[in-house]
Amino acid sequence: MISKVLTRTAPLVSRAAIGWAIWLGGAAVVLFASLARLQAISPWGLLVCLSLLAALGGLLLARTLSSWVAASPVTAEIFAAGVMGTSVIVGLIVPALQEIAAHEAWAPAAAQWALALSAGAGILALLDRLVPHRHAPVAGQDRTALLFLFALALHNVPEGLALSMSEVMGPTLALGIAIQNVPESVLAMWLLTAAGWSAARAGAWGFAAVSVEPAVALLAKSLGLAVAEHAVLMAGLAAGAMGFVLIHEFAPRLRRVGVRAMLPLASGSALVLGLSAWM
Repeated sequence: MISKVLTRTAPLVSRAAIGWAIWLGGAAVVLFASLARLQAISPWGLLVCLSLLAALGGLLLARTLSSWVAASPVTAEIFAAGVMGTSVIVGLIVPALQEIAAHEAWAPAAAQWALALSAGAGILALLDRLVPHRHAPVAGQDRTALLFLFALALHNVPEGLALSMSEVMGPTLALGIAIQNVPESVLAMWLLTAAGWSAARAGAWGFAAVSVEPAVALLAKSLGLAVAEHAVLMAGLAAGAMGFVLIHEFAPRLRRVGVRAMLPLASGSALVLGLSAWM
């Protein structure tokens, strides 16, 4: 009986698999061709699109692998912490320190960078107090789900500042931010659907919250802040803001998880370091 069922369904499964493979292959070719043309027109625009595509990919991944996300929701967040922390060091702090060391008047430049670092952390600390938000929604309560979206949008402000400097500081920073958007979107989709939202609603609102990142980047670039002359100050501002998020939000979770956090944290860090060495 089982063999008859397999005999009848195998051709259908194989046809479906072949059809999906052809569709995905064609979509990948079109996507890469479009991104190549966009890179020729605007390299910075390509980085912004990669950021949004990574966020969308994270939402689709969460929808497809919902059983894995439900079993291990904290893994995505710890992996994102590893990616974000390493991106801050490799993409913002190290290049800024190298720029300061090459400066003739390095002491004033270092002092300005330190002030910008403190200002970035202070601004995020102030926003964290002023903006109502919540880090996990409660099932059946739309208000807490919206407050979670506010928290997600707030966390994307420093990432947008860093993304605006990716053309000056190097592509590794933008790729690290794009990679970090994947687990961030996975976590958003899981928490919102667990709170009772439909997959379509959770995906749309989660993507809107993540889109704060390129919006901030576009604002910084339109104001003329994302230029080489302001590289050290902007790098300090973004690093301070992202550092506050890491210490304030991720550090308590790492303490609660303990040794189990080592693998996803090290995986995220190793991925960014590998990309940095490769590029």
